[in-house]
Amino acid sequence: MRQAKLQLCVVLTCTVLYNVPRFGEAYLSINSTAAGATYEATYTWLGENEMYRIIYYNILYAVLMLAIPLVTLSGLNVRLIRALTALRRKRAEMQGPKASTTSQDSNVTLVLVVVVLVFTVCQTPALVTQLMWSVLADDARACGGLQYYFGRISNLLVVVNSAANFPIYLFFNTRFRMVLGQMIGRNLGGSEGPAGGSGSRGAGGGGATGCSAVRMTGVGTSRARRDDDNPTSAAASAAVAVCRRC
Repeated sequence: MRQAKLQLCVVLTCTVLYNVPRFGEAYLSINSTAAGATYEATYTWLGENEMYRIIYYNILYAVLMLAIPLVTLSGLNVRLIRALTALRRKRAEMQGPKASTTSQDSNVTLVLVVVVLVFTVCQTPALVTQLMWSVLADDARACGGLQYYFGRISNLLVVVNSAANFPIYLFFNTRFRMVLGQMIGRNLGGSEGPAGGSGSRGAGGGGATGCSAVRMTGVGTSRARRDDDNPTSAAASAAVAVCRRC
């Protein structure tokens, strides 16, 4: 828990530091006229600096927002897949040639691959949009221009990427569905949880008890019939019962 809090603090600090220069790019100017006040964003010397735009919006964005996360995510996924492969191989050596790959290992591998693919597909257009600011003219950003529509599509993909992890784990990870189903009290297509297992055991136990009761009733009935058919045996049984009570 302490390590997770430290990592969260580092991520938040880096995020704030990366976005601080944006506050110095422009300011809001108010123009008062007889018809009313109008608001206009005016760029500062920092926002109009071409070198700043190239470094901040192209180079830093490509490195910090796409390259480092993608390389880190891919490297960690490769290491995890190798660890799962080694574990699978060790399990096969211990259990023999008939040992098969568990569905949980396959689900984890599939989830990792899907997460990397979704991140690449959704974040690459955002980098292309940043490059368009340095390559295309201002007319391309006006309504009807290429960047006008492409930029909105890239923004939509970034939002989709931010919200895609939950559906990915929900549809591709059986263990995640099982745990989520236990939390909300419903079966989401995973394996039987503890509640289902205990219910099965309870039902099985009830069935066994019922069968035992039937067997005991059958034995008692057969003994009663034998006692009725043989009065001597009935009297002897009654005498034995009286002796036991004494």
